[in-house]
Amino acid sequence: MIPASIVDRIESLRQTSTPVLVAIAGAVAVGKTTFAVELASKVDGVVVSTDGFLLPNDVLDEMGLTNEKGFPRSFDVDAIRWFLETVRTDETIDGLPRYSHNTFDVERSPEPFVRRSVVIIEGVNALQPNIADLVDLRIYIDASEADMFTEDARQSGVGFYTRFTDQTKEQLAGTARYVWDLINSPNLHRHIALTKANADIVIEKSGSHVVRIQSGESAAD
Repeated sequence: MIPASIVDRIESLRQTSTPVLVAIAGAVAVGKTTFAVELASKVDGVVVSTDGFLLPNDVLDEMGLTNEKGFPRSFDVDAIRWFLETVRTDETIDGLPRYSHNTFDVERSPEPFVRRSVVIIEGVNALQPNIADLVDLRIYIDASEADMFTEDARQSGVGFYTRFTDQTKEQLAGTARYVWDLINSPNLHRHIALTKANADIVIEKSGSHVVRIQSGESAAD
Protein backbone atom coordinates (compact mmCIF):
# COMPACT_ATOMS: atom_id res chain seq x y z
CA MET A 1 0.00 0.00 0.00
CA ILE A 2 1.27 3.46 -0.92
CA PRO A 3 1.19 5.90 2.01
CA ALA A 4 -1.25 8.73 1.27
CA SER A 5 1.40 11.23 2.34
CA ILE A 6 3.55 10.30 -0.67
CA VAL A 7 0.66 10.80 -3.09
CA ASP A 8 -0.09 14.14 -1.43
CA ARG A 9 3.56 15.16 -1.74
CA ILE A 10 3.52 14.43 -5.47
CA GLU A 11 0.26 16.31 -5.92
CA SER A 12 1.79 19.37 -4.29
CA LEU A 13 4.83 19.12 -6.57
CA ARG A 14 2.56 19.28 -9.63
CA GLN A 15 2.07 22.95 -8.84
CA THR A 16 5.70 23.76 -9.58
CA SER A 17 7.05 20.97 -11.77
CA THR A 18 5.93 19.50 -15.09
CA PRO A 19 6.37 16.60 -15.16
CA VAL A 20 7.10 15.62 -11.58
CA LEU A 21 10.23 13.47 -11.52
CA VAL A 22 10.38 10.83 -8.78
CA ALA A 23 13.35 8.54 -8.09
CA ILE A 24 12.97 5.26 -6.21
CA ALA A 25 16.09 3.39 -5.09
CA GLY A 26 16.96 0.41 -2.91
CA ALA A 27 18.72 -2.91 -3.08
CA VAL A 28 18.03 -5.80 -5.44
CA ALA A 29 14.75 -7.59 -4.59
CA VAL A 30 13.59 -4.96 -2.09
CA GLY A 31 10.41 -4.25 -4.08
CA LYS A 32 11.29 -1.07 -5.98
CA THR A 33 9.49 -2.02 -9.17
CA THR A 34 6.32 -3.18 -7.43
CA PHE A 35 6.23 0.02 -5.39
CA ALA A 36 6.91 2.19 -8.44
CA VAL A 37 4.16 0.56 -10.52
CA GLU A 38 1.62 0.90 -7.72
CA LEU A 39 2.59 4.52 -7.14
CA ALA A 40 2.32 5.25 -10.87
CA SER A 41 -1.24 3.89 -10.91
CA LYS A 42 -2.23 6.40 -8.24
CA VAL A 43 -0.63 9.52 -9.71
CA ASP A 44 -1.00 9.15 -13.50
CA GLY A 45 2.63 8.18 -13.75
CA VAL A 46 4.94 6.18 -15.99
CA VAL A 47 7.80 4.03 -14.71
CA VAL A 48 11.27 3.90 -16.23
CA SER A 49 13.83 1.42 -14.93
CA THR A 50 17.48 2.38 -14.80
CA ASP A 51 18.20 -1.25 -15.79
CA GLY A 52 17.67 -0.16 -19.38
CA PHE A 53 20.69 2.13 -19.03
CA LEU A 54 23.05 -0.67 -18.04
CA LEU A 55 25.96 -1.11 -20.41
CA PRO A 56 25.42 -4.17 -22.64
CA ASN A 57 26.93 -7.43 -21.45
CA ASP A 58 29.58 -7.48 -24.18
CA VAL A 59 30.71 -3.99 -23.19
CA LEU A 60 30.82 -4.94 -19.51
CA ASP A 61 32.88 -7.98 -20.45
CA GLU A 62 35.34 -5.87 -22.45
CA MET A 63 35.67 -3.46 -19.52
CA GLY A 64 36.14 -6.26 -17.00
CA LEU A 65 32.94 -5.27 -15.19
CA THR A 66 30.88 -8.45 -15.57
CA ASN A 67 31.08 -9.13 -11.83
CA GLU A 68 30.17 -5.51 -11.09
CA LYS A 69 26.94 -5.45 -13.06
CA GLY A 70 24.56 -3.15 -11.21
CA PHE A 71 27.42 -1.20 -9.62
CA PRO A 72 27.39 2.55 -10.45
CA ARG A 73 30.05 2.37 -13.17
CA SER A 74 28.16 -0.36 -15.05
CA PHE A 75 25.51 2.19 -16.06
CA ASP A 76 25.51 4.83 -18.77
CA VAL A 77 24.97 7.69 -16.33
CA ASP A 78 25.23 10.33 -19.07
CA ALA A 79 22.29 8.68 -20.84
CA ILE A 80 20.23 8.66 -17.63
CA ARG A 81 20.96 12.34 -17.05
CA TRP A 82 20.11 13.12 -20.67
CA PHE A 83 16.76 11.38 -20.24
CA LEU A 84 15.89 13.22 -17.03
CA GLU A 85 16.86 16.58 -18.51
CA THR A 86 15.10 15.96 -21.83
CA VAL A 87 11.86 14.60 -20.36
CA ARG A 88 11.28 18.00 -18.77
CA THR A 89 10.60 19.49 -22.20
CA ASP A 90 9.89 16.61 -24.61
CA GLU A 91 6.71 14.56 -24.26
CA THR A 92 7.91 11.80 -26.57
CA ILE A 93 11.43 10.40 -26.57
CA ASP A 94 12.44 7.91 -29.24
CA GLY A 95 14.81 5.12 -28.44
CA LEU A 96 14.44 4.64 -24.68
CA PRO A 97 16.51 1.56 -23.83
CA ARG A 98 14.95 -1.58 -22.36
CA TYR A 99 16.40 -4.38 -20.26
CA SER A 100 15.30 -8.01 -20.53
CA HIS A 101 15.26 -10.14 -17.39
CA ASN A 102 14.99 -13.17 -19.65
CA THR A 103 18.17 -12.56 -21.65
CA PHE A 104 19.79 -10.68 -18.76
CA ASP A 105 20.95 -8.02 -21.21
CA VAL A 106 19.97 -4.69 -22.72
CA GLU A 107 17.58 -5.09 -25.66
CA ARG A 108 19.01 -3.99 -29.00
CA SER A 109 15.67 -2.51 -30.10
CA PRO A 110 14.76 0.61 -28.06
CA GLU A 111 11.14 1.61 -27.53
CA PRO A 112 9.40 5.00 -27.77
CA PHE A 113 8.59 6.77 -24.53
CA VAL A 114 5.45 8.84 -23.95
CA ARG A 115 5.63 11.19 -20.99
CA ARG A 116 2.92 11.38 -18.35
CA SER A 117 2.42 13.97 -15.62
CA VAL A 118 4.63 11.98 -13.25
CA VAL A 119 7.78 10.17 -14.38
CA ILE A 120 9.13 7.62 -11.92
CA ILE A 121 12.67 6.36 -12.42
CA GLU A 122 13.53 3.33 -10.32
CA GLY A 123 16.64 1.25 -9.85
CA VAL A 124 19.54 0.41 -7.59
CA ASN A 125 21.37 3.56 -8.68
CA ALA A 126 18.43 5.98 -8.88
CA LEU A 127 19.65 8.00 -5.90
CA GLN A 128 23.31 8.23 -6.88
CA PRO A 129 24.30 11.92 -6.51
CA ASN A 130 24.73 12.49 -10.26
CA ILE A 131 21.16 11.28 -10.84
CA ALA A 132 19.29 12.32 -7.70
CA ASP A 133 20.08 15.99 -8.24
CA LEU A 134 17.79 16.03 -11.31
CA VAL A 135 14.57 14.78 -9.69
CA ASP A 136 11.88 16.40 -7.55
CA LEU A 137 11.25 13.64 -5.01
CA ARG A 138 13.66 10.96 -3.80
CA ILE A 139 12.45 7.73 -2.18
CA TYR A 140 14.59 4.95 -0.70
CA ILE A 141 13.12 1.54 0.10
CA ASP A 142 14.91 -0.35 2.84
CA ALA A 143 14.68 -3.85 4.31
CA SER A 144 16.90 -6.34 6.09
CA GLU A 145 19.46 -8.04 3.87
CA ALA A 146 18.10 -11.45 4.89
CA ASP A 147 14.63 -10.53 3.61
CA MET A 148 16.08 -9.17 0.37
CA PHE A 149 18.12 -12.31 -0.29
CA THR A 150 15.12 -14.54 0.46
CA GLU A 151 13.07 -12.65 -2.12
CA ASP A 152 15.89 -12.76 -4.66
CA ALA A 153 16.33 -16.51 -4.17
CA ARG A 154 12.66 -17.01 -5.00
CA GLN A 155 13.49 -15.86 -8.53
CA SER A 156 15.73 -18.89 -9.05
CA GLY A 157 14.55 -20.89 -12.04
CA VAL A 158 13.29 -17.87 -14.02
CA GLY A 159 15.00 -15.20 -16.07
CA PHE A 160 18.75 -15.27 -15.59
CA TYR A 161 18.59 -18.55 -13.68
CA THR A 162 17.01 -20.47 -16.58
CA ARG A 163 20.55 -21.23 -17.72
CA PHE A 164 20.81 -23.42 -14.63
CA THR A 165 17.63 -25.44 -15.19
CA ASP A 166 19.53 -28.71 -14.91
CA GLN A 167 20.34 -27.91 -11.29
CA THR A 168 18.32 -29.17 -8.33
CA LYS A 169 16.31 -26.75 -6.20
CA GLU A 170 19.08 -26.82 -3.61
CA GLN A 171 21.73 -26.12 -6.24
CA LEU A 172 19.71 -23.20 -7.61
CA ALA A 173 19.46 -21.77 -4.10
CA GLY A 174 23.24 -22.12 -3.85
CA THR A 175 23.68 -20.32 -7.17
CA ALA A 176 21.43 -17.52 -5.95
CA ARG A 177 23.50 -17.23 -2.77
CA TYR A 178 26.73 -17.16 -4.78
CA VAL A 179 25.44 -14.34 -7.03
CA TRP A 180 24.13 -12.45 -4.01
CA ASP A 181 27.41 -12.70 -2.12
CA LEU A 182 29.54 -11.93 -5.19
CA ILE A 183 27.58 -8.98 -6.60
CA ASN A 184 24.37 -7.91 -4.86
CA SER A 185 25.59 -7.76 -1.26
CA PRO A 186 28.83 -5.85 -2.01
CA ASN A 187 26.91 -3.44 -4.23
CA LEU A 188 24.39 -2.86 -1.44
CA HIS A 189 26.99 -2.09 1.20
CA ARG A 190 29.49 -0.18 -0.93
CA HIS A 191 27.12 1.86 -3.06
CA ILE A 192 23.34 1.49 -2.75
CA ALA A 193 22.92 1.88 1.02
CA LEU A 194 25.00 5.07 0.97
CA THR A 195 22.39 6.75 -1.23
CA LYS A 196 19.79 6.41 1.52
CA ALA A 197 21.21 9.70 2.80
CA ASN A 198 20.03 11.38 -0.42
CA ALA A 199 16.37 10.40 0.10
CA ASP A 200 13.54 12.76 0.99
CA ILE A 201 11.48 9.77 2.13
CA VAL A 202 12.74 6.46 3.51
CA ILE A 203 10.38 3.50 3.54
CA GLU A 204 11.24 0.49 5.63
CA LYS A 205 9.75 -2.87 4.69
CA SER A 206 9.42 -5.36 7.50
CA GLY A 207 7.25 -8.45 7.25
CA SER A 208 3.80 -7.36 6.10
CA HIS A 209 4.29 -3.68 6.93
CA VAL A 210 5.76 -0.61 5.31
CA VAL A 211 7.03 2.15 7.60
CA ARG A 212 7.84 5.66 6.52
CA ILE A 213 10.74 6.22 8.86
CA GLN A 214 11.41 9.92 8.48
CA SER A 215 7.93 10.99 9.52
CA GLY A 216 7.18 8.10 11.83
CA GLU A 217 4.05 7.24 9.84
CA SER A 218 3.24 3.67 8.87
CA ALA A 219 0.88 1.92 6.52
CA ALA A 220 -0.08 -1.69 5.99
CA ASP A 221 1.54 -3.22 2.93
